[in-house]
Amino acid sequence: MSANKGQIISYSKYIHSLRKTLLTPAIWRWNDIIEQLRVSEGQGSRTVMALCHPELREAAAAAPDIAVVVQKLSPGQKSKLHRHSPWAIHFVLNGEGCTIIDGIEYKWTFGDAVLTPAWTYHQHINTSATEEAILYTLQNIPELCRKSNIFREEPAGSSPKHIIESGEQLFKPPIHVTSEEEYEDNW
Repeated sequence: MSANKGQIISYSKYIHSLRKTLLTPAIWRWNDIIEQLRVSEGQGSRTVMALCHPELREAAAAAPDIAVVVQKLSPGQKSKLHRHSPWAIHFVLNGEGCTIIDGIEYKWTFGDAVLTPAWTYHQHINTSATEEAILYTLQNIPELCRKSNIFREEPAGSSPKHIIESGEQLFKPPIHVTSEEEYEDNW
C-alpha cells in the first residue's frame, strides 16, 4: 500500500477550512414517512427508514452528528437480537411494547423514550396484537462513521462487522488479559 504525501498549510488556511456553511431548514412530513414505511413493509423483521437532510446525503444524517431512523413493528413483531457501536434513543410515537437490553425488559408505550447504550445487546418487541409500534430513533452514527468506528453484530452471536468498509472486514476482539504476567506474555 502506498501512502499519500501529507499536506502542510498555514494556520489561517486551516482555520478557514474549518468553516462550514450552515444547514438550511428541512422538514419530513408525517404522511410521507408513514407512506414510505407502508411501501417498504415485508423487507425483514421490521421496517426501518432513515431521515436524511438533502445537504447531508453523503453522511446519511438528519443533522451533522445525528442520524434519525423511523422503525415500524407490526403487531406481535420483534427485531432480531443485535448490538452496534452507536448509542440509540428511541422515542415511541405509536403502540406499546418493550425493548430488552442486556436481558432486562423495558416496557414502553406512546410518549416514552428508551436509551440503548452503545454495544449492548437489544431487541425491540411490539407486544400489541392489533396495533403497529412506531419508534423514532436518534443515533450518533455519522460521528462514528467519521471516526471509522462503527460496528454491528446482527444477529447476536455472529461476527461483528465494520459496516463502513466496502468488504466484510470482521471485528477482531482484543486479547483478554486477566493478569500483568499474561499481558506481558501476549506482547
